[in-house]
Amino acid sequence: MRNKVWVIGLVALIGGGTAPAMAADFAYEVEIDSPDGTLQGLLEKHLDIMRYRDSELMTPEQLRRLYRDMPKQAADLLATEGYLSPTFEPELDDRKTPWQVKLRVVTGQPAEIADVTISLTGAVLNEPDGEVRQRRIIRGWSLKKGERFRQADWDTAKRGGLQGLLVNRFPSASIADSEALIDPATSSAKLRVVYDSGPRFTLGELKVVGLKRYPRSLIDNLWAQEPGEPYDYAQITEFQSTLQSTPYFDSVYVDVDIDPTHAELAPVTVTVKEAPVQKIGVGLGYGTDKGIRTELDYRYNNLLEKGWLYRARVAVEREQQEVETGIDFPRNERGYYDGVFIRNRRSETQGLQLNKTELGASRTRTRAGIGLTYQVNYLIERSQLGEERDTNRALTLGYKWVRRDVDNLLDPRRGNVLELQLAGAARGMLSDTSFVRGYARAALYWPLGRQFLLQMRGEIGQVVAQNVDRVPRDWLFRVGGSGSVRGYAFESLGVPVDGGIQPGDVMATVSVELQRRIVKNWRAAVFMDAGNASNSWDGFTLQRGYGVGARYQSKVGLFALDLGYGEAVRKWRLHASLGIAF
Repeated sequence: MRNKVWVIGLVALIGGGTAPAMAADFAYEVEIDSPDGTLQGLLEKHLDIMRYRDSELMTPEQLRRLYRDMPKQAADLLATEGYLSPTFEPELDDRKTPWQVKLRVVTGQPAEIADVTISLTGAVLNEPDGEVRQRRIIRGWSLKKGERFRQADWDTAKRGGLQGLLVNRFPSASIADSEALIDPATSSAKLRVVYDSGPRFTLGELKVVGLKRYPRSLIDNLWAQEPGEPYDYAQITEFQSTLQSTPYFDSVYVDVDIDPTHAELAPVTVTVKEAPVQKIGVGLGYGTDKGIRTELDYRYNNLLEKGWLYRARVAVEREQQEVETGIDFPRNERGYYDGVFIRNRRSETQGLQLNKTELGASRTRTRAGIGLTYQVNYLIERSQLGEERDTNRALTLGYKWVRRDVDNLLDPRRGNVLELQLAGAARGMLSDTSFVRGYARAALYWPLGRQFLLQMRGEIGQVVAQNVDRVPRDWLFRVGGSGSVRGYAFESLGVPVDGGIQPGDVMATVSVELQRRIVKNWRAAVFMDAGNASNSWDGFTLQRGYGVGARYQSKVGLFALDLGYGEAVRKWRLHASLGIAF
């Protein structure tokens, strides 16, 4: 199917103007006949006979000149799309009013890449991996032999090859020479590019600008490079991103002087804009599991002028109230963040009333997508279920390992998240009984084409105790609700007893969900969940729930609305939640 466009050029006489009378009454129409819609748009946008059609000074003589230049301009434009031997049939009819201009385009065959030659010069050849890097650039070259030649693709391929040098050790690399040899007779192109790596860069001393109230150690402990280490763009951007994510700075900019004459020990400058020392935050949210949530948060970022972060928080929900205060310490030289806290939480869910006071200390580190947490925690828990009242104590040592390998933390569409937890207590060491608690969770994300996304998740946990009745209920398991087994109330699956639902020693849940993109950030979903908590694996039965839902990806996280049917209770239940995907 051929594409045509008609354009009318008309010059209107403006009162008081000085344009010739002939120009005031002059008009013309243009018809471009092209076999390709993309090429049609290219010619419409860039041909002079189209661009100047509204000129107030257009005259027949000027139009004839544009008409004579039109085939050459069209040929130059089509060459950028790989059409090297087009033919044109121009026509100008000045007997009609308005004048008629026609251009019929026959593109011919587009040029194909016949050969690609890539070579390197400069200091990269003296590197142990010089030949490897050249092969890597060749393998990653985006414009392959046999593909159609386009000027835009040629430019993109050259930049892509250069990027392979710029990001590691050679930030002043450049394209020393390049050419595309075009043979119209064979409709082929031979490409050649030479990259000059320039000198090898090493990093010098770190200079900090803009630091006034906070200690410099906040920055030095995040800067993992020693003077003389090779330039690595990924490490520099990671340093900038990590520094920006701390509460101490509103903005961070890291700059490396890439002057080739000072490649050895190149100066590194980090410019910061400090954030206010104090911050008060107010939060308001809603979820069907816990109802309306209000939160008040206070932070002081420079306790004792050491960069220690003091925090205090009060949170109130429908069935839970929490007060917490603590101190978080800046990252140390080994990459760990330490913190201490004290917290009191009161809650009532499924008939179980808990009053918990905790005192703890933690050490965390995240590296290459893997997070590690070590924690010591002392818990005093007062509980009541029906007429039964208990007070349990436990001093626990805990370990958590989390690996996140996803394409997007806020809205993952590909990858997986794995989490392992292990904690334990010993009787006689501020604990009423000895126990070990293990827990594991996995979430998998698979895109099915462009419209569908398959999500699967599962979790399993168990507590082995000398006397499970003396284990704080907070360390046991209940399931149900959003993010667990939909179709059931929050934490309603456990061990039924008089007065409510008791947490169990073991638990497991699984979920399969299929999402389909509807419009923009909206997706529809169907799901099936199953899970339960019990005192033993003997006779353990998974309770099923299934239903439909909607997803909206906002800037702050994923909003999920689900209508689930709990097979065991034979009821439909609405679930709503807002947060970051697992």
